[in-house]
Amino acid sequence: MPGESLSLSERVQIEVGVAAGERSGVIAAGLARPGSTISREFTRNGGRARYDAVKAQARADRQRARPKATVFASRPWLADHVEKRLRALDSPMTIAVELDHQVWAHDPGTVSHETIYRAIYAHGHAGLAKGLHRCLHRGRRRRQVRRTESAPTKRGPLGDFNLITLRPRSRSTGCRSGISKGI
Repeated sequence: MPGESLSLSERVQIEVGVAAGERSGVIAAGLARPGSTISREFTRNGGRARYDAVKAQARADRQRARPKATVFASRPWLADHVEKRLRALDSPMTIAVELDHQVWAHDPGTVSHETIYRAIYAHGHAGLAKGLHRCLHRGRRRRQVRRTESAPTKRGPLGDFNLITLRPRSRSTGCRSGISKGI
């Protein structure tokens, strides 16, 4: 089944195939897996020459383990820097761009603006201090839910109406409103 992770027995079969000198495509066919799955497995685990099924399984188990530490919990220096910048009233986008352009000697400190927003709105549960939402431009305690529908969901001041882009084209003149171009 595509998307399903490899089991230990499949990893052992991969290791046996490598020891026998089989190509990746042959190993993949024997497991009824795509060849790209096998090549990615080699890439993740030290290459063909150093592949070890037990170590690969242990690595996969560690990667799947939950809960994961957040970016800010695992890098306290980054959390301190982001908190200082937020208290200086910088936006998360500005902080993310600044971090992306800086060169950190001890640890690359890139983080997306979305990660910063999520940590702010986690209210102290994602590695940043509680109450940082007050440092944002709007100061909202919660994020606004974005509507993705194409038509408006709320009734506007003009009542129910169809957006002009959703109206059918007029057959006579070719323009949407039905008014001739010459007038």
